[in-house]
Amino acid sequence: MNDLGAQLTEALQSILRYWKQRVHTALPGRIVSFDTEKQTAEVEICIQSWMKVEGGWEKWPAPLLPRVPVLFPRGGGAFITWPLKRGDYCLVIFQERSIDQWCQRGGTQVDPIWKWEHDRSDAVCIPGFYPYPEALRDFDQEAICVAFEDGSAKLRVTKEAVEVGGNAEAVALASKVRQMIDLVNAAIATGQPVPQPTLDAIDIAAKKAKTE
Repeated sequence: MNDLGAQLTEALQSILRYWKQRVHTALPGRIVSFDTEKQTAEVEICIQSWMKVEGGWEKWPAPLLPRVPVLFPRGGGAFITWPLKRGDYCLVIFQERSIDQWCQRGGTQVDPIWKWEHDRSDAVCIPGFYPYPEALRDFDQEAICVAFEDGSAKLRVTKEAVEVGGNAEAVALASKVRQMIDLVNAAIATGQPVPQPTLDAIDIAAKKAKTE
């Protein structure tokens, strides 16, 4: 390859490197703060970047992203949320186009106005992306589980039953709710109609159980 061809190849590679370094896709992040009203977070990217500079490569510090929308499961008029604390890990996803206008008003066929793509300013995050050393302990492959990691409370749902458990001193569910779950499980097992979850029904069933 002659000098002109080598120069052209190097120029094209430089242009390609320049654009690749500015196309962001997804990275692990860590919650710095969380706004419960807007459900947005300040997120620190966990992995540093390498940038091509004259004379070699240079390591750049991970940025801090403000006002990142946090994605909780939601739809059909229902939702699931959980506490977010400083230091919680998440997966940060950078959107293909600017989401500023959509975040302000929602809808479809929204004009993004800004022309950039895959920019850091258009990040959203999904809580729960943790490194291997912090994987959940005692993963239950036979049930749907909702629990606190410290074991203070746990709701376990299988095809046959709904179980409530945790440390005896810290379980937040009232005893009447536990009694109602037991009644529902018993009804399912015997094929009887499931009782309505009213406090009166629970009280009557509890008193009946004490006399038997």
